[in-house]
Amino acid sequence: MAEKQLLVQQAATTGVKLVSVMDVQVQSTERERFVRYFENEEPGAQMIRQAVRAALAQDPRIPKNSVNVAVSENTAVLSGSKLTRQTQRAALDDARNTLGVAKTASKFTY
Repeated sequence: MAEKQLLVQQAATTGVKLVSVMDVQVQSTERERFVRYFENEEPGAQMIRQAVRAALAQDPRIPKNSVNVAVSENTAVLSGSKLTRQTQRAALDDARNTLGVAKTASKFTY
C-alpha cells in the first residue's frame, strides 16, 4: 500500500537502518468510505452534513458537540459560540476538506 511506503519514507532519517512495516495495518478513513459510497452519484445535503460532523468529531482540536452544521446547496454553514479563532479555523478546514462541500460559511459568535 502507498501508506506503508510513505511511512517508510518518513521514518528514514540519519541513524535508521531498517524500517519494518510488516505488522502495520492501515485502516480506511471516513473520507475513503464516503468516496466509495458515492462513487457514482452526488451526495445530498444530509449525507454531506453527516460527513462534516464525522470529520469534526475526529478532530481533537474541536470540543465535542461545539459546532453546529447546516448544509444547503453544497455549502456547509458552521456555527457555535465561545470558540477560539483557532478552533473555528480548524472546523472550517475540516468542512472544506470534506467530500461534497463546495463552499463553507462561518456563523460563529462569541
